[in-house]
Amino acid sequence: MPHDTGSLSLFDYAIIAIYMLAMIVMGFFIGKKQKNTEDFFLAGRSMSWWPVALALFASLFSTISYVAMPGEAFNYGMNMGLVSLLLLFQIPVVVLVFLRFFYQLRIWTAYEYLERRFDVRVRTVGSIAFLVLRCFYLGVVLYASALVIQPITGWDLTFAVIVVGICSTVYIAMGGAEAVIWTDVVQTVILIGGIFIIIGLVAFEVDGGVLAIWNQANAMGHGYDLSKASGMWDWNFNQRLTVWVWLIGFLPACISPATDQVNLQRCLSTKSLKSAGGAMFASAMLTVFVTFVFYFAGLSMLIFFKKLHPDILPANAKGDYAFTYFVSHHLPGGLRGLLIAALLAAVMSTLSSVINSLAMVFVKDLYQRSIRPNRSEAHYMRISKGLTWLWGAVTIGLSLAIIALFHQRDIPLLEVSTVVLGFFGSIMLGVFVLGLMSYRATAVGTIIGLVSGSIFSAWVTWHYYLQPPPGERLSFLWCGLVALGSVILFGYVASLFTLCPPRAQVGNYVIWSQWFGRRQKAVLP
Repeated sequence: MPHDTGSLSLFDYAIIAIYMLAMIVMGFFIGKKQKNTEDFFLAGRSMSWWPVALALFASLFSTISYVAMPGEAFNYGMNMGLVSLLLLFQIPVVVLVFLRFFYQLRIWTAYEYLERRFDVRVRTVGSIAFLVLRCFYLGVVLYASALVIQPITGWDLTFAVIVVGICSTVYIAMGGAEAVIWTDVVQTVILIGGIFIIIGLVAFEVDGGVLAIWNQANAMGHGYDLSKASGMWDWNFNQRLTVWVWLIGFLPACISPATDQVNLQRCLSTKSLKSAGGAMFASAMLTVFVTFVFYFAGLSMLIFFKKLHPDILPANAKGDYAFTYFVSHHLPGGLRGLLIAALLAAVMSTLSSVINSLAMVFVKDLYQRSIRPNRSEAHYMRISKGLTWLWGAVTIGLSLAIIALFHQRDIPLLEVSTVVLGFFGSIMLGVFVLGLMSYRATAVGTIIGLVSGSIFSAWVTWHYYLQPPPGERLSFLWCGLVALGSVILFGYVASLFTLCPPRAQVGNYVIWSQWFGRRQKAVLP
């Protein structure tokens, strides 16, 4: 849909420049304290729980979330936001079972576990898969950021990608994990403050304020709806939202936060398991609250454009468009710059966390393990910082490929995010499920499962989601579960035809043994 661009004042640009400069300066001063790769990647394992909690939240709360959540509520209502409530039930399992297990291993990366459970081949293949898959996800994040920033600023799409990508990479290369965590603290405050400004401006115009926005949106059918008529209980793979997807994916969702390298790296940077668990709990509580706020912002946009000013937007305007139009045309000078800073905070928090994890995985799982072992810490520090620049450049390049893939397909940003992160994340999650939950899974079988499952699920996503027109597509929520299930199925079946290692050899690294066996202390260093 064409979008006439807004304009920024000098005051707006000054706010944006101050924000970007502040993040780079923080990275510079924090980086001066770092002496080795443990400082650069894990902040010396010395962080308190509360900054890590904010970093956990910010690392996966990107510009996609900033625009896609309000856009989803504007288009379809609040139902998608219900998925965040599952965190209240998942996090105790995550912390008490899986995070506890990985923290006690005293590992650097999640893929180090794969070598202990299987062998170095699985660690290497898993690490390479993570590098490739996460780079594509970052491409989506930059794509979404450019789509949001372009109509507000008038910047060219490519220029927006390059500016955001370079600025994010600079302070990561300077400051490492500690800079990522502390800048995430600042960025969390900015991005939450920005969305409250939007809600407040709309509520000021509505007679009855915030409560009236909620009541009017409910009357328009955009509140929560779990009735039978909503379709949420249908067994229909084309039904956009169903509760069955969430229920089937509940257990894998309990494993994912502890095996996802970006999350695990934040947790391993804490002083103790207690601090890591506290950070995870606090992050979940914040996620539930902020998710509601951002969906409510979408209801604010709905009331603003459908009730207060019904003639401004085309009748078929989507929520992503409505949100960016409001920011570019209805925020006063200064506030528009602040909102751009909030959008940049959202994308930079994600980019910084993931790029730091990409560099760590390459150095610890590939370079130091197999390519150049037994070198000095100074050598590995130079390589780590150099790789940070490299991954930043790769991310910018891949974002252009994502633009070509999704830009003309009329797919909301929330779906783009869920499909890409769900598809790529579930492939690696399937490998960890095989290792953690099954004694029978073998190294060869797991690699076959990863490759075969990736090919099969990519084919399903292409033919049943990307190719069909809207209304005939496979629900975007099933794409991740198809990827997860295919890796597990192909991997387990292939394992049945390969030599199984003795249970005593792998039992320390299968989760059942840690709770029901006699070898619990064996995982301790």
